[in-house]
Amino acid sequence: MSWPYANFTEKELAVCPCCGEYNLDRDFAETLQMARDLFGYAMNVTSGYRCSLHNKAVGGSITSSHLKACAADIALPTALYASQINKVLPMFFDRIGINSKGDKRFVHVDTDMDKTEALWTY
Repeated sequence: MSWPYANFTEKELAVCPCCGEYNLDRDFAETLQMARDLFGYAMNVTSGYRCSLHNKAVGGSITSSHLKACAADIALPTALYASQINKVLPMFFDRIGINSKGDKRFVHVDTDMDKTEALWTY
């Protein structure tokens, strides 16, 4: 089967950057693609699936949804981009975290069914 997500690569969503381990939650990837289709602009995924070693190395929580391949961090290059994307993401995701500080601004989205709905900041 070919990769069905037009605006994201396997490397972005499903391959751990430290070891190449592969994991994909297709429901999450489909939801992210639907959000991207509605948004209409590029989404630069800076963190998708992570193995436990990589998750620990980047300071991720031991319960991080990235470990289940049902989460992504999306870069927020400008305030206008952040404002626009944050209008679309709540239509698709019940769990959103926003980091608007420093030089690595991003929004985290996930579909982790083991966690409650939440909106938070870092």
